[in-house]
Amino acid sequence: MKILTKKYALIYNGESKMIIFKINNNSPEYPTYPANGTIGVEFDTEQELDDYISENNLVE
Repeated sequence: MKILTKKYALIYNGESKMIIFKINNNSPEYPTYPANGTIGVEFDTEQELDDYISENNLVE
């Protein structure tokens, strides 16, 4: 199970490319656990998050 602890995180469905959660203030004290069947990625900056969304054609 992947644990997301960086400040910016994203959870989405790999098949539909639909964003489930876009997290802008994640905390290591309260990590985020993506559900089975979803893809979870994390970033250090908001720009990296936005670039990932654009590069992978994700839908909000």
